[in-house]
Amino acid sequence: MKKRILGLIIGIIIILSGGGLFLLTQYLITTQPETPDNRISIEIMTYSLEQKEFFQDIAQVYEAEHPSIRLDFITLSATEYQEAIELLFESEQSPDIFYQSGGFGIMGEFLEKGWIQPISFGGNASLKLQWKERFPNNSFFENCNMYKNEIYSFCYDDLEISGLGYMFFNKDVLRDAGLDPERPPTTWSGFINACRTIDIQTNSSGIAIPLSPKSQIKRIWHAIAGSIMTNRQFDYKNGRFCIDDPRLIAAFEFIQSLYNESLVWYDPIDGYGYTKNLARQAMATGLAAFYFCGDYIPSVLNSMGFNSTNLDLGVALPPFPDNWSRGALAKGVTGTGFWVSNQSKHPEEVWTFIEWMTRPEGYYAQEFIKRDFGFLAFANNSGLVDDPIMRKIINISKSLRVTYPEPLLFNPELINSSAFTMASPKGINAKLTIIILNNYDNFTLFAQNTANLSNTIFLDTLALEYAAGLNVGISNYTFPYWNYDEDFIYP
Repeated sequence: MKKRILGLIIGIIIILSGGGLFLLTQYLITTQPETPDNRISIEIMTYSLEQKEFFQDIAQVYEAEHPSIRLDFITLSATEYQEAIELLFESEQSPDIFYQSGGFGIMGEFLEKGWIQPISFGGNASLKLQWKERFPNNSFFENCNMYKNEIYSFCYDDLEISGLGYMFFNKDVLRDAGLDPERPPTTWSGFINACRTIDIQTNSSGIAIPLSPKSQIKRIWHAIAGSIMTNRQFDYKNGRFCIDDPRLIAAFEFIQSLYNESLVWYDPIDGYGYTKNLARQAMATGLAAFYFCGDYIPSVLNSMGFNSTNLDLGVALPPFPDNWSRGALAKGVTGTGFWVSNQSKHPEEVWTFIEWMTRPEGYYAQEFIKRDFGFLAFANNSGLVDDPIMRKIINISKSLRVTYPEPLLFNPELINSSAFTMASPKGINAKLTIIILNNYDNFTLFAQNTANLSNTIFLDTLALEYAAGLNVGISNYTFPYWNYDEDFIYP
């Protein structure tokens, strides 16, 4: 009965949010008809539509090993998920397990809402310690995935490998242009020259960059901004919001120059405002040579019908600036993944599934990596990878990201501060896209105004909070002896 109610709630949510009847129909069609079943149902809600078949296979294998349990995966798009999860909790119809990645701050919100409960570990403290050893060192921190020494979540993705920043390319396009696909460009000037050569020597464009929705510019922005300084909006070395830093201005002007020279693929229908799927298709079919994205791209391309039989795919680090020092993309200290709902009536069965799921060489890890979905924090990634592109991603990731400082670890009172959230520029990726599409030629002025406003709000709010008795200040966010291209060493 609960599953039928859940399907109805999700359908109503989508209808009310303007999504129409499609999702409701699709969900009810894929929902198993109710039959007498004495098994315990564990509902798991995620927003990874491309992994729907994977989750179905997980359920089948797990249920064969645990006959008294039925796994019901509910898989929505990210937008639909965010709309649905709130109302499901409000109506006390939440799934037993739900997914939300992120870092520090998410747990506080969930605790305040009363959404989560700690993982039970069967009440066995020694099991808890053994299980933690499956993860890298320093994977569990208070106010991130632990609270009062209880574990509420765990880092799901391998933070060193997973994420944006990789440069993918169609090797055949480079060959057609007379370029060596085994030696892709490594500098900004080399990248622009390669795109120019491709434009002259072939019918292809140098690069495909999705700008619809406008936030999609993050796929190249993270790579290029990280190559020279940081892909974060905040400078943890100097303690300030930093979109106006000369290095980040140079990064944006580099991206803008690709448009100014018409080196970016232009869709006949959508112009430059095309989606990520269209950009991926352009690279895969040879309409463009390069595409910047995350480690999961091989599986996405495979789901689109592109594999080693019809696409010679390459991957490399993003190009680095010629005349500036190098930066790196941020690697968080730890993260989160699946959470146990406080409304779940089956915490022991939930723990049994989590233990099974997180086995380093278990079926879940094997199939997740075999299907090129990415890399898991608890898995023996290098031992399970067969795909040469995924193995290359593992190898080059060590030069892509560094561990950043996390202020909250040094001052737990920051969890009660709203200064950073209030001051953070909103919709910065969309604004970068608007500047690109409108060919606005004074990015420096925009960057200065944005940074000045953010830093003023930040300092003023910190001062007010300190005056109100909260022990916080700008020094909590400043790490002058750390450099952008090196791991922050925690004491």
